[in-house]
Amino acid sequence: LLGNADMENRFFAYKYQGQENVMYYSTLVNGMKFVMTAPENELRAQALRMVGLVIGGEVIAVIFAAVIGLFMGIGITRPITRITGIVSETAKFNFMHNADNEKLYKRKDETGSMAKSLHEMRKNLRNMVADIRQAYGDLNTAMEQLFKTTESVNIMSAENSDVTQELA
Repeated sequence: LLGNADMENRFFAYKYQGQENVMYYSTLVNGMKFVMTAPENELRAQALRMVGLVIGGEVIAVIFAAVIGLFMGIGITRPITRITGIVSETAKFNFMHNADNEKLYKRKDETGSMAKSLHEMRKNLRNMVADIRQAYGDLNTAMEQLFKTTESVNIMSAENSDVTQELA
């Protein structure tokens, strides 16, 4: 067995004094033989321990990855949900500024970019609404002046009509 090169670098099972053992041998660079033997039950116990450690490590890694995935998912969806809320408020013509969204505008990622654009759009809409309100106020003032002028013209026309009838 020890002189056969085909049998080298392999494990062999054998029984010694009623105990199952495993042997491994290899020829070293200097020509000497390296032989190692161990009881099979010790090797199996170590192998089972290693399998347990590997499976335990895999379970811990999967749990760790799931927790990280959960936090990353929350980190991605929370700002998008807030942006959706802003869009919903805008769709309801509620253009009021909300200070809670300031952190969203300061983000350096894509959601921050979307939030900044949405903030600019809402600011422009607020300005537009303010301009419309101002124009409405100016139009109301002009209509009141026109109404007063019309009343004044009506009164003057009535007076002219009276004077014209007296003269006639």
